[in-house]
Amino acid sequence: MAFSKHFMMAAMLLAPAMMQAASPLVGKWNFSMTTPGGPRAMWLGIAE
Repeated sequence: MAFSKHFMMAAMLLAPAMMQAASPLVGKWNFSMTTPGGPRAMWLGIAE
């Protein structure tokens, strides 16, 4: 019974991740870049 409960919980948590958009680039991305003024945080949003 414990296995079944854990399996159902994992399935519910993973289902949205498995049904994402076709492109692996769609989403919100954050990263750091070095600029002449020093390191900066950058954000990029890609939509279909």
